[in-house]
Amino acid sequence: RGMASQKVHAPVGLADRRKSIPRIIPRQVDIADIYDVDLASCIGAGAYGKVYRGKHKEEGTQVALKVVPKTKMNAREMSALLKEISMLAFLEHPHIVHFYDAFEGANVFFIVTEEAKGGELFEQICERKVFTELDARRLMRCLINILVYFGLPCFPTGGPPRHQA
Repeated sequence: RGMASQKVHAPVGLADRRKSIPRIIPRQVDIADIYDVDLASCIGAGAYGKVYRGKHKEEGTQVALKVVPKTKMNAREMSALLKEISMLAFLEHPHIVHFYDAFEGANVFFIVTEEAKGGELFEQICERKVFTELDARRLMRCLINILVYFGLPCFPTGGPPRHQA
């Protein structure tokens, strides 16, 4: 999703969000019945698992599949993962990847989201030879938009800072 989006989403207080977040329990199905997963195309990795490209068999939608082995998690971490799944299912913002589904296999969890084709922000900044003021402005607009969406204060009272010439 482009960084130039100007729409600001209405903030909702974090306390209100926490009360209304539904508990999402991953479904127990065979992921291969629904998605083609390309295990040769790892597009990301973290402390608990890897992310692969996939495609919904019926709809043809390109997705990212986060594969999290249960063996790497203790009970607290498993609870945190289930909370992450519930949060992802609840969020709806143009600058946050869209959650599609979650599945539980015998030894792994699968989290299915929209594939963010832009890559990591840090990598994008490092790869550019020039990061212009316009680029920075667009990036900051997106980040502030997300903070507003979460109901977090972005500026001290008095509004955004103004550049004095």
